[in-house]
Amino acid sequence: MRHMGLDLSCTGTGIVVLDDEGRVLATAKDGWPLDRKATVLDKIDRLIHITTTILDMVRVYGGETASLAVGIEGYAFHAKGSTADLGELGGVVKTQLWLAHHIEPRILAVNTARSLTFGNGRIKKKLVEPTLVERGFAFGDADIADAYVIAEAVRLQAKGIIHGNGSDGEGGKAGQGGAKCKRPRRGRAGR
Repeated sequence: MRHMGLDLSCTGTGIVVLDDEGRVLATAKDGWPLDRKATVLDKIDRLIHITTTILDMVRVYGGETASLAVGIEGYAFHAKGSTADLGELGGVVKTQLWLAHHIEPRILAVNTARSLTFGNGRIKKKLVEPTLVERGFAFGDADIADAYVIAEAVRLQAKGIIHGNGSDGEGGKAGQGGAKCKRPRRGRAGR
């Protein structure tokens, strides 16, 4: 089994493919900024280019001999930039993955992926790259580092690890249960 992580962005989509042991098989980055005067055709060209890069990697690393699980970083609704363009990219990529390869991608929230990969879902974005470097993964690019986190989270989920922040501080495994965390109640004292 192989695992692909996608950090979708119109200006720099990060792509990482891992084998079942977590070794990096390939990385890529595609996308570019467009001028404010960019035409619809310019935007379409960029969508096609990014999607073609992803589908080419799916063909190479998913092929006929290996199955491939694909994970996509979920939308950050508070992010800067054009959410409409990002939504279009996400829709095109998901549709093409299904039409070309019958792959239903897994959508992972950023904090879920970081929790699985690092054991801490609240790790700040600026600390992802340095933390990966400490673990021996130097990508030199934040988008590729984010794609690695998604690929690793998909790989760990495939192995049965459903969260990385269990009640005992270790990664929980499917079927182990574990304590449920309750959110502290807020309100007036004495209620």
